[in-house]
Amino acid sequence: MTRAEAERRAGLPAFAPIIAVEPGLDSRAVMRLICDTMGITLASLMGPSRNQELTAARKCVCFVLRSKGLSASAIGRRLGLNHSTVISHCETFDDAAQKRPELRIVADAFSLARPMADIKADLQSEAGRVSGLINARLTAATLRKRQQNIAAAARSLARKKADQAQERAAA
Repeated sequence: MTRAEAERRAGLPAFAPIIAVEPGLDSRAVMRLICDTMGITLASLMGPSRNQELTAARKCVCFVLRSKGLSASAIGRRLGLNHSTVISHCETFDDAAQKRPELRIVADAFSLARPMADIKADLQSEAGRVSGLINARLTAATLRKRQQNIAAAARSLARKKADQAQERAAA
């Protein structure tokens, strides 16, 4: 008797479907392939940084591994995350994918049960598009940061001039 049957007989609601883990799934290879595609290292993916790029990649890894049948606890152990963080990453993946289309491209490559070599070939063919999306966002973020720095410098200069004018008036 499966867990689902036991819960059904006991009259308990099934909170989540029980998904069988895809045969031959190598979670480390999935993580490595996603890291290579996203341009990050496996060590940084598994590290404690809350950098937006790394968090987005973690969400993608959690979503893909969860869709392949791994439990939140198992994914958490592999990534060094709490299972509740994995669940949160899976729930917020769609929102993140709307803001970062490269996440959807990577996740879609894993959507069917296919050999890793085929998935790797698909991701390599999409690598230019993915890196273009990442670079465009980073360029836009860099430009925004530069504009913020210029605006801050202008405000600082205006304050200095105002302070100097007050000092002259007081003297």
